Amino acid sequence: MTDAYRSADERHWFIPLARALPAGAANAARKPCSYRAARYWQLATDDPWLTYSAQRDTLSFIDPDSLSQNFGGQRRPTVATDTVVTSTGVNYQVAGQYDGQRVLPTGLAEFYGYHSGWYMSSSFGLAPGRSRRFDSYAVKEDLNSGVFLRLGDAITVPSPLGESLRFGGLAWGTDRSLQPADFAPVLPDLRGNGVVAGPLEVFINDTLQVQQQLNSGNFDLRNLPAQQGFNSYSIRTRDVQGNPVTVTRDIYLPPALLPAGATSWRLDAGFRRRDFTTAESGYGRPLAVASYAHGIDRDTSAGGYLLHSRDASLASLEFDQRLSALWAARVAGHTSRNRDHHGYAVQARLEGGGRLWRVFGDWLNAPHGLAGLSSARSPLRAQRLLRAQWTGIPRVSMSFTHAQTVRTGEPSEQVSTLFASAHPFDSSSASLLFSFSRLRSGGIVQRSATVSLYLPLEPSPGHDARSLVGSTTSTSYSRISRVQYSDSATQSGQSSLSAGYDHVSATGQPSIDAVWSAQTPLVDMAASGRVSTDQTDISVSLRSGVVWAQNSTFFTRPVTGSFALVSTGQEGTAVLHDNRFAATTNSNGVALVPSLRALEVNRLSVDPSTWPLHWNAASVERTTVPPRGGGVLVSFRISAESWPKETLVFVPALDGNPYPPGTVVSARVDREERSTVINRKGQVWVGELLPATTFSVRYAGRQCVYKVPPVDGATELPVADLVSCRDAP
Repeated sequence: MTDAYRSADERHWFIPLARALPAGAANAARKPCSYRAARYWQLATDDPWLTYSAQRDTLSFIDPDSLSQNFGGQRRPTVATDTVVTSTGVNYQVAGQYDGQRVLPTGLAEFYGYHSGWYMSSSFGLAPGRSRRFDSYAVKEDLNSGVFLRLGDAITVPSPLGESLRFGGLAWGTDRSLQPADFAPVLPDLRGNGVVAGPLEVFINDTLQVQQQLNSGNFDLRNLPAQQGFNSYSIRTRDVQGNPVTVTRDIYLPPALLPAGATSWRLDAGFRRRDFTTAESGYGRPLAVASYAHGIDRDTSAGGYLLHSRDASLASLEFDQRLSALWAARVAGHTSRNRDHHGYAVQARLEGGGRLWRVFGDWLNAPHGLAGLSSARSPLRAQRLLRAQWTGIPRVSMSFTHAQTVRTGEPSEQVSTLFASAHPFDSSSASLLFSFSRLRSGGIVQRSATVSLYLPLEPSPGHDARSLVGSTTSTSYSRISRVQYSDSATQSGQSSLSAGYDHVSATGQPSIDAVWSAQTPLVDMAASGRVSTDQTDISVSLRSGVVWAQNSTFFTRPVTGSFALVSTGQEGTAVLHDNRFAATTNSNGVALVPSLRALEVNRLSVDPSTWPLHWNAASVERTTVPPRGGGVLVSFRISAESWPKETLVFVPALDGNPYPPGTVVSARVDREERSTVINRKGQVWVGELLPATTFSVRYAGRQCVYKVPPVDGATELPVADLVSCRDAP
């Protein structure tokens, strides 16, 4: 920040700012002042928005309110913006499958509820002669701290090698989706020099993130958010002649790095669950899992993982380091044991990315074999993984993947895949895909090649997305050819259809398959089938739900994520979610809108195009952020008791014809005289006279009094009723 001053006792800074700063107990030292006709703000040297570097002699001022908080393109979620309602409900599915010989009916039911921040759920599967319970749990999320607590069935946090276990008990820890901005890796310092006074603009991934007015001199910006993966940021200033100058730099942010001081942790404790799909209460030996990661500084993160049970144990230490703007590395050590084996391993990872390329390499070596969490698999001796992507050719993307796995007592396995996609036509989104893979296990080698062509078709009158795909895959033993047509619905209430034809050269048998789905305000329907010369499979399913909330019962489509109760006070109001029809209000003027996006902004609106003339609403669009699993109450307050201000009323003269344009109309409201004029069609804007119930017209020496027509039952242009006429004084 340029042209800043420091007090003689070095306890305060004085910086030029054009706007007021928020005050509070932590910011009591912030005070406005002026010096040489310029406005300054006095800030304490320990103010959290200030950073001073004595080595570089630079003062940085970062206003968090001016920064966008991004993580994977999402803003940080906020607490529910409307009243959260207590609710219970059930989603259920009835299905039937025919295998050519018999029909097998099945069912699925999920019971759930939300109360005081807790979301509870339990799901059951039903089949002839048996039933099974799947997961039962209760979870509470705290957006302020980014911590969740789950009681009941859960899955442990994945180990560094990707293994997880089902258990019943307690899961407690941080969730990045609750506070994504707090876990977003940050860019290095942005330092530079503005030759002349002017705006400083910082673009991250072509999106303006920071904009400040600076005088000439140095600037130093820190802790700017970015997304994981490849990023490009640009700094725009002005040169000595006032022309824009842009400096662009690329940076790759690996997901493992955390901002300085940020902590990610989780604790899992309970009893391991066995036979998940066949037993309701198959809980076995106890287990405990702990994971922890901490951002040491903006370039370094470290963490650990520990799992312990009577069947197996695993411990890991990990260290992540940014090597440069485009490269980052990880080193880790693992040790594990199960009932049959004990071993250790070292792991190294290197990843990076630029504007046209990305590379990921992972190497693991276990001299004596690394035991897995299950004794059913042989110990892991070595693992290699390499992924590379290049987009240097216009409209062409290429990638290569090579994976190698070596286990004790088993032949080595190697899989290599080369993939390329191209968009050969400038004016079309048609794409051509090539894939070649090679699998080697022991002394057996199998190769396969695939060519696929995707052709988008013209949308149908229902604005559907239609496409045609043709592909052929050749292996060492056979060739599989397929043609598929897809017609996907893009609007609620429309159906989707996908149909395909397959031919396998090894058997010479063709087959036809199709999938159909549709949605109504109450039911999700789906049907699929596959027919070949020796087999027929057909399945049909219906999914629906019931919700009890606000002392009412709502029959609806299955509720996923969150929902909203939209209250308008009027029956038959169409409710839209993100400009798509979602529901219609019932006799109580309330509609349930399912499938809202939890912890994100959802746009709800009502459609006034079908309203009677006398309906009026202060707003026809609202945004809401519901909690996960819960519902919010959103009110639009439609009024049908008075005419809207924009309503036109026809005023007939004594002979029934319209008054001449410009005829004066007057009314008295609270001792105030209001007036307007007749338009060319003999109509008057009644809104200019409301809330008066009568008005008068002076014309041709007479004064006639009219009554504002009642709003009840009005469906056409209202006509004012004549009350009396007399000679004008």
